[in-house]
Amino acid sequence: MTSVELLGTRVEATPDAEFLIYGDQRLTYAEVWAKALQFAAAVRRLGPSSRVATYLANCPWAVQAMFGTHAAGGVHVAINRQHRGAILHDMLCRSEASILVTDSDALAEIVLDGCGVQTVVTVDSPESTSPRRPGPQQVPISEFVGTEICSPAPVTPLEPASVLFTSGTTGRSKAVLLPHTMLTRGARHVAEASQLTSDDSLHLWAPLYHIAGQLDLMLPMVVAGGVVVLVPRFSLSNFWKEVEDNHCTVFFGFPGMLQLLAKTMPTQPTSLRVGVVGGISPGLRYQFEEKLGVRFIDAYGMTEAEPIALSGLDSGAPPGSCGRPTSDWSISVFDNDGFPQPAGVPGEIVARPRRPGVMMLRYEHDEAATVTAFRGLWWHTGDRGYVDSDGYLFVTGRLNDTIRRRGENISPRELEGIICQHPGVTACVALGVEDAELPDQEVKIIVVPALRCQLTAESLHDWCRGRMSSFMLPRFIEIRDQLPLTGNGKLQLTELRANGSDTWDSEEGQRET
Repeated sequence: MTSVELLGTRVEATPDAEFLIYGDQRLTYAEVWAKALQFAAAVRRLGPSSRVATYLANCPWAVQAMFGTHAAGGVHVAINRQHRGAILHDMLCRSEASILVTDSDALAEIVLDGCGVQTVVTVDSPESTSPRRPGPQQVPISEFVGTEICSPAPVTPLEPASVLFTSGTTGRSKAVLLPHTMLTRGARHVAEASQLTSDDSLHLWAPLYHIAGQLDLMLPMVVAGGVVVLVPRFSLSNFWKEVEDNHCTVFFGFPGMLQLLAKTMPTQPTSLRVGVVGGISPGLRYQFEEKLGVRFIDAYGMTEAEPIALSGLDSGAPPGSCGRPTSDWSISVFDNDGFPQPAGVPGEIVARPRRPGVMMLRYEHDEAATVTAFRGLWWHTGDRGYVDSDGYLFVTGRLNDTIRRRGENISPRELEGIICQHPGVTACVALGVEDAELPDQEVKIIVVPALRCQLTAESLHDWCRGRMSSFMLPRFIEIRDQLPLTGNGKLQLTELRANGSDTWDSEEGQRET
């Protein structure tokens, strides 16, 4: 089933049921369907099978443009709204999109030279004015989308649906080409594990440019016929009020966010009944279950393959486990030489699909990385963990030095590449340091200044603003004359991770929430 067939089936069953709530906007399934088909007609006018990139925070058009692009027979490319500068330009170029949908505030951050984008569509309200500039045609959404609709293009479930970019955990972010089947079958697995019904209402702050926002959260609600309450971003101060005002029953969180919420949770049970998480600790789970009566499902997967394993509400998964593999997957754990490990022995988690279309088609323009990831006919996840004697999967960490901050994966290589563009920096190392209060990391960089350059941590931090997303901004900065190396020329990472008296802290004791 394609994503358009999934939405169309839901519209046939419950056309007048509420689908999207965004501030004062309330849209039914039929209204979202109509907007999607109008968007599809506009895309088709510009050429068959067009690629459409969206550079949007959560809003109704982020949903409607996705379904509309699919209905036009095109490929939807969702780009992280927090990216900017060189990374954003690189992703736009690799998207191969002829249409870009964004908001007026983003226009100053986007460089379109050489990207191939021919039309820029802004989704601001009609009364807002977008600055015009030379280059691709720029039109507001009210002019781009008319009243004409088109029938969905004849696309098969195994054909490409979307491109999502990885977080760059092993270098440059990869462009992951996903088929329709992965989106729709994955959504059904999550809906079943969560026991979703048409009475459920999802609090959705997770960005729709991530696989979790699309496959694990929004699409399962379409399967069930429930309501999606869209908010632009996570807000610790507004979360509980947003849940109460909209009678939300389902929510999402990563462990660091849940730990913050646990400190502010109400004393009485709320409307929440189920949380969709990844890697929740037994102690944190107990707090929510004991105080609020919330139950959790744990999902394991990634942009390329989601979900590989699930712990349903009635699965009996032990605390700390993310469940067993779904019916679409087989999993194993390999040692460094590629041999399977016995139960309880850790190693690299590897997986193998049991049916076509349940994972990515390929990394675009990176055949070598695609082949490498499938070495030995197993998908190598890069995660470390083990499987117990009952077949439950436990994930214990990453095999590489990925930085995990506030629910986002950060590529140290990409971050270092940006900072080394500073004229006063000759060398840079980026790494993650453990956070004393949260179960994720803070970003630390160590730089070697150019000769006779009076580089300061404060000036470098200011330079970084506007050149990278907020979650990539380093909290800790050290300036050294040289980087410490081992006898064989490798960096002494243990020494670099330790903060000393010369380590500059951008937060100065203030906790960012």
